[in-house]
Amino acid sequence: LETSVAKLDRELGNEPVERARLLNVIAETYASLGLYDQAAEYATKGLDIRRQELGEDHLSVAESLVTLAWARARRHDWEAAAEHFRQAFAIRLQHLEDSDPLVAEAKLGLSHALGYRGEVEEAESLCSEAIDSLASAYGESHPEVLYAIGVRAVIFRQMGDTESAEALYRDLLEKQRQYLGPNHPEVARTLNNLAYLLKTQEKYAESERYYREALDVLGHVHEQSHTHTIRVRQNLASVLYFQDKYDEVEDVLREVVELQRELHPEGSSMIGSALITGLGRFLMDRQKYAEAEPVLREGIAIYEKTLGYTNPEPWIARASLASCLFGLGRTAEA
Repeated sequence: LETSVAKLDRELGNEPVERARLLNVIAETYASLGLYDQAAEYATKGLDIRRQELGEDHLSVAESLVTLAWARARRHDWEAAAEHFRQAFAIRLQHLEDSDPLVAEAKLGLSHALGYRGEVEEAESLCSEAIDSLASAYGESHPEVLYAIGVRAVIFRQMGDTESAEALYRDLLEKQRQYLGPNHPEVARTLNNLAYLLKTQEKYAESERYYREALDVLGHVHEQSHTHTIRVRQNLASVLYFQDKYDEVEDVLREVVELQRELHPEGSSMIGSALITGLGRFLMDRQKYAEAEPVLREGIAIYEKTLGYTNPEPWIARASLASCLFGLGRTAEA
């Protein structure tokens, strides 16, 4: 991908529209690898070129906006994601019928972002409309329709309707295994979401089983250091913790740190997060202060370099380090 980007800059300098199209393809590929920061970077570059060359309301601009919105959503930047999806939705409605699959795609993304912003009624309405349009265009078993059903289950969970959410997830799991195959990454996504729902209901043993099934599926399609695999490992650690399986929790969290080091460049905030909110927090909770100190210090150094002092996270991490030093009896330093 990096070679491709350099080649685009070198060989397509006089063909900006084609360069923008390929930048969007590269952004989508980075997103499929779980590298959402790079995806957002190249989607933004393509978007800027398309706006300049084609105008604000071109359908290609909407395509770049959707790619950028999903990259933001995967980083849980719901405000930015919702704004990008709204813009794409408005552009597509200017050119296409409301029932068009491309309009439905923008609706679905917007509903996803709005659900996480707490605007669940609008989210559910948009999601329902998107499912109807996609099913009419593609058929009930199409991957886009199945994905949309998964989004609806998330919205039901956000509305507090756990019974409906669980029923949707279980039905969706059967359909995905039938139509996509047992080792498809979307099967792993649904297993992970169902496990999370069960965890919120304190059904920890069943939740653990589904998290482990999700990891088994992901083992067939991703590297161990893929973002999706790491996230499921983190989720597994949380449900193991609730079952007092502390040795297993520590093993998983240490593994997550090493996998984040493998996936991201040195000094990445993702490594800092694994050190502080994952392993460091666990070691502090277990009062393993001597082991926690170097973990927290490394994480703080990364946070201060990548997030800066206006972000609250470095200060929260410093408070954890202070507690750690108190635990070690170094009160003046704390």
